[in-house]
Amino acid sequence: VANAAAETIGKDPSCNSPSCLGVWDGLLADCPHGKNKLMGGAGCVSSQDDTPGIFAEPWDYSENVPLPSSSYAGVGEDNAYPRGQMDQLILALQTTSKQHDDDVKVLYQEGRYLRALFTDGSSGETSIGEFYF
Repeated sequence: VANAAAETIGKDPSCNSPSCLGVWDGLLADCPHGKNKLMGGAGCVSSQDDTPGIFAEPWDYSENVPLPSSSYAGVGEDNAYPRGQMDQLILALQTTSKQHDDDVKVLYQEGRYLRALFTDGSSGETSIGEFYF
């Protein structure tokens, strides 16, 4: 049985920096470390980077009710994912943003990857969020 290649989703093919957005070989890009801090905003957190101050626990979907097989999308079994989880994520982002008078806009969605633009309702400051499961 051949091993499936790691996913690459939403990555700009002309970007060769480890800080590029998207999924590279099955992982999100690392958060900037040291002097390469993000300007303003809350900075960067990741469930794939165990650096103190950056690591955040991943969201747990294990309590979700399994969905019927018709709710799966993707090409082939390796790329299938429960659409219900993505729908639940988008609803949570929209609900939380609305509660804080902020705005969220989905910029890119493919398979198990979502990129969203968050706009602070009071300052107008924007941030990019990436989610991959």
